[in-house]
Amino acid sequence: MHTSILGRTVRGGYRPSGRDGGFTLIELSVTMVIFSVLLALSIGGFTKYRQAQDQRGSAVQVEEVLRNAQSRAQAEGITYCVNFDVAARSWKVFRSMCGTGTLVVKGATTNAGVTLTAPAFLQTDGTTTVNAQFTPRGTATPGSVKVTRPTGNKVYTVHVEGLTSRVSVNGLR
Repeated sequence: MHTSILGRTVRGGYRPSGRDGGFTLIELSVTMVIFSVLLALSIGGFTKYRQAQDQRGSAVQVEEVLRNAQSRAQAEGITYCVNFDVAARSWKVFRSMCGTGTLVVKGATTNAGVTLTAPAFLQTDGTTTVNAQFTPRGTATPGSVKVTRPTGNKVYTVHVEGLTSRVSVNGLR
């Protein structure tokens, strides 16, 4: 075979050797092992990240439920009550009094690894219950509820201020 390069004829030309034809089985195997190790390491980190985001999302969800009850109480001119059930990881929103009023909304944390702990709201008679009440004049029963997960040490605390009925979450922003 003759090839012309810059006007000169060269004998032989380019022929791929056996090594240039592709990857060997050993090279492919080593690449797959490295890729598998990296994937296995990243899955553990992603799982922890997802659980942390589930917990954060549940804290935001509880905050939204309490803020919605607060704004509805003021807009409609009637007391709203949010009752927390720790065992079921759920809550109920009532128009008027908890348990005896009209049930408006039922909700729960949708994330299996997230729990609601220590809901404590100071009532006017001095007792502490799991009920947060919002009045039409803009006040509330002060207290808090914690959003936790068993595999992490981060705790989000959703607070309700009594005088202003402001709802906030510690550690969220």
